[in-house]
Amino acid sequence: MSIFELFYKALMKENEQEAAARYISRHLARVALYELKGIDALHPDVKPLALELINQASQVSINIYLTETFRPASIQQKYYNQGRKSPGSIVTNAQPLQSYHQYGLAFDIAFKGSISYPNDNALWQKVGEIGEKTGLIWGGRFNDKPHFEYYRGYTWKDLIKHYE
Repeated sequence: MSIFELFYKALMKENEQEAAARYISRHLARVALYELKGIDALHPDVKPLALELINQASQVSINIYLTETFRPASIQQKYYNQGRKSPGSIVTNAQPLQSYHQYGLAFDIAFKGSISYPNDNALWQKVGEIGEKTGLIWGGRFNDKPHFEYYRGYTWKDLIKHYE
């Protein structure tokens, strides 16, 4: 089944309990159809939170930028294979469709300047706290400092049902 058939299947659900998943499906269809990239590939509920994080961080002289937003399942598989089936260290425990990146509900950041990923835990902590104040979930709470996500109470397990 093609990705467009999967989106259509999810969009046609009549059950009101699945309205949130349909809303996400509509966004993913736009990402695929219009080839949205970067911050524009984030779900409409997440994009303003990402912008707010960037703005709030800059107000305390912390300059960050988004490195990754929507991530296709094929790239997620590549990341998952790293350290398992391909060389390198393990970078994720999320298999395809288990990451909020596949739904436009997550993004990663880096710092502007000569060191994109500094070892300064206090700096990461400050950015994480800023993100949490905006309503985001910070990946630093689960050992993924550059990661932020927002999914309004439903999990990837709720969402994946619509794409199987």
